[in-house]
Amino acid sequence: MKKILIIIFIFAGNFLPSFATEVQLTDYSNNANWLSKPVQNRYPADVFYIYPTVCTTKDKTNVCKVDDFQMREAAKNVIKLQTEAFDTVANIYAPFYTQYNFRVFA
Repeated sequence: MKKILIIIFIFAGNFLPSFATEVQLTDYSNNANWLSKPVQNRYPADVFYIYPTVCTTKDKTNVCKVDDFQMREAAKNVIKLQTEAFDTVANIYAPFYTQYNFRVFA
């Protein structure tokens, strides 16, 4: 049974999108790589927020790198809507991150 499962996973892996693009590590000590990072902690609670995929690139790699302008602008709109409930009670930390366009999973 174990061998059959391994074979199935290997076979299924051939049909998944290739994510073999070159990955560069993001320097999170650079404040520009944060969507939200408080200058000072005003509240006793912290919220680490990962916004949903907002990558809409149409290039063949389907990748939005951390510095992608459209992805950053879309993330700014999403965070306004989805973290509003925590604005007055928690310090909100939200990093920009490399994303794959959601189409690659369809």
